[in-house]
Amino acid sequence: MSVSTKVVEGIYYLNLPLWGTYTGSTIIASSKLALIDTGMPDHPEKYIFPFLRSIDRDPEEISLIINTHTHGDHVGGNLEIKKVSGAEIAAHELAVGKIPGAVDKPLKDGEILEVGEFKFEVVHAPGHSPDSTCFLELDHKILISGDAIQGNGDIEQGLALITDIDAYRNSIKKLIGLNFQCLVLGHAYNAKNEILFGKDARDFVVESLEYSERYEEEIIRMLRATEKPLSRTEMHRRLLKTLALPSTNELVEFYLRFLSVFSRPTIDAYVERLPAELKSKVKDSKWEDVGTLSAPWIEIE
Repeated sequence: MSVSTKVVEGIYYLNLPLWGTYTGSTIIASSKLALIDTGMPDHPEKYIFPFLRSIDRDPEEISLIINTHTHGDHVGGNLEIKKVSGAEIAAHELAVGKIPGAVDKPLKDGEILEVGEFKFEVVHAPGHSPDSTCFLELDHKILISGDAIQGNGDIEQGLALITDIDAYRNSIKKLIGLNFQCLVLGHAYNAKNEILFGKDARDFVVESLEYSERYEEEIIRMLRATEKPLSRTEMHRRLLKTLALPSTNELVEFYLRFLSVFSRPTIDAYVERLPAELKSKVKDSKWEDVGTLSAPWIEIE
């Protein structure tokens, strides 16, 4: 089942079940009805539409879909919602051509998007993906971040999923400088709540930067310490055990065997930036087959 949380009057956060965790959709129920992210293809009918009816709003009222980025667990419900309501889709201009349903409103960093009584500043924050975008609600100082900042990842994906490390760090530094009091995340990163306030919200952003640095430090440490080249699979396994999953957790081997596929791009990104003498200690460019599942909702360019 899904769980809803009122962030402020007129803004709700809806947890949409996704395997053992959730992906988030933010409902803007003002004089206009809009959604930020739509989950998977079956989420509108199962969860989003019933929630809207529970607050006396008709799904046919939805006039705007706003996507934080192009990964399938955030855009999968676009077509169903568009079919029911005819809603327009807004997303960063880099998302054009990559989202189910045409992007009717390409967005640029710094522009203001008005949804009824709410005003959102568009904040381009690449790193997780090139088109990752946050939305800062200006009156209530709510930062809706999607997957742009990830702490130490979550129980489903393992490590934070970062495809461009420099861009990710620069985006976090940019977000640290924003005036926000509430942070709305795309998932429950670090096993914390998806909605954080005050010091917890700001600390999480700083922690996300620190974890991106710790990943690199640990990869460099393990490569300097090894006499034999390490495969990417072994590097990933060690990093998951050291920084992501407690060694006493009975599910460790399950996640290492199956779910670690979701954060493999993070290891690839860190390997690419290694100095030559350390990159030579990475066994090859291929991942070993450890029986991993595919992640059909994540498409990395």
